[in-house]
Amino acid sequence: MRLEHAGDTNVGRKRKANQDGFLVLPEENLFVVADGMGGHQAGELASQVALDAIRDFYAGSAGDDPAAWPHAGSQFNDLDALRLASSIEYAHQRVLAEADARAQASDGRMGTTAVGLSFASSHAFVAHVGDSSCYRFSNGRLALLTTAHTLAEELRNQYQLSPQLEEKVAKLEHVVSRILGGPGDEPVTADLTLVLPQPGDLFLLCSDGLTVEVPDAEITRILQSTASPTEACSKLVDEANERGGRDNITVIVVRYVDGDPPPEFEITQENTRDIVTDVTLPQFPGGD
Repeated sequence: MRLEHAGDTNVGRKRKANQDGFLVLPEENLFVVADGMGGHQAGELASQVALDAIRDFYAGSAGDDPAAWPHAGSQFNDLDALRLASSIEYAHQRVLAEADARAQASDGRMGTTAVGLSFASSHAFVAHVGDSSCYRFSNGRLALLTTAHTLAEELRNQYQLSPQLEEKVAKLEHVVSRILGGPGDEPVTADLTLVLPQPGDLFLLCSDGLTVEVPDAEITRILQSTASPTEACSKLVDEANERGGRDNITVIVVRYVDGDPPPEFEITQENTRDIVTDVTLPQFPGGD
C-alpha cells in the first residue's frame, strides 16, 4: 500500500491560541485531527493530551492482546477497527485524568473532538467523536464520511424534521454532544465507518474551522485542482482564512495511491421516520 499525505494547522484570524492539533503516524498508516475546547489553555491541552495518548496507545499495542484494550469491541470484526476505536477510548480516559488533575487549580472542564483515519492494506476505517470531519474525494465527487455529534444532528437522526422545525434546530449546530473528556466518567463510543478506497482517492480530515468557512463546493474545487496533498492543505487553510478565519483551522489530506484488492463487505441499514413538526428543544443561555 502506498499513501501520500500532508497536514497543516493554523490559528485563524480571530483566535489568540490554537486549540487544534493533528497526528500523523506513517508507520501505522494513521491520521488524526483533534479540536480542543475549554477555558484558558484547557482546549489546547485537551487536544494535545488526546493526540499524545493515541500515539502512545499505538506504540504500546503492537502485538498486544486486544482483550486488554480499553474498548468492548466494534461492529466490525476487524483488528484495525478495534485498535482505532480503542485508541480513542484510551485518549478519552487520559483527557478525563488530566481534567481531574486540573480541578484543584481551575474548574477542570476540558474536552476535545477526534477524527481518525486508519488504513489497512485493502481498506480503511474512520472513527470520530465530536464535530470534526472526514471527507472522501473520489471520481470527482466529495462525500462526507462522518456525522457531527451535535444536538442538531442528534435531533435530525431521531426525527424527520419539518422545514419550520429545522430552522430552530439549526441554532444548535454549535452544541457538541459527544467529546473526549466529558462530561462524566463514562466511556465514550467512537462512530466507526468502513471505507474501501480506490487508487487516486483523496481523504480530508479537518476541524470545523475549515467547514464553517469553506463550503463543500469550494473544498471540491481545491481538491480537484491541486497537484499534491501539501498544496491542497495550504490552499484549504488559506481559503478558510480568506473567508473569515473565525476559528482554528486544521487539515490533513491523504491520497490513496494503491493497495491490495478490497475484501467483500456487506453492510445494510434501514432507517425510515415520520415527519415531525415539533419537539422539545434544550434551552441555553442567550438562546431563543
